[in-house]
Amino acid sequence: MGEKQAKSRAEKAIEIERSKME
Repeated sequence: MGEKQAKSRAEKAIEIERSKME
């Protein structure tokens, strides 16, 4: 049931990591 939340959370984390790298 929390698959969508985990997916959106993972995507947000990836975006944060990318913004940190730049």
